Amino acid sequence: MTDTQAGESNGTVTSGPFSFTMPGEYVYEVKELGNGVTGYTYDSKVYTLKYKVQQVGTILTVTKEVSENGGSFTAFTGALDFTNDYQRPRYTVTYDADGGK
Repeated sequence: MTDTQAGESNGTVTSGPFSFTMPGEYVYEVKELGNGVTGYTYDSKVYTLKYKVQQVGTILTVTKEVSENGGSFTAFTGALDFTNDYQRPRYTVTYDADGGK
């Protein structure tokens, strides 16, 4: 499954909600896709979200974990952080007082 979301002007992106109807382990990868615009550098972090769905009787329960860049999984609180950078272009302007003569 691929879910591409555009960000808001304040940098917030929302996706979801997820619904599970069967027990099992569901794993998703979340990363930024750069758009190639000059001056922007995008965060290279890759988050892996793991949802463990267990069934007891007729009740499904979900445990959520997150891993950053292949590290250890920890409890997922629902927020992922990406940091981007923008570098303004630099120009060199020269002036010829003689008008090029």
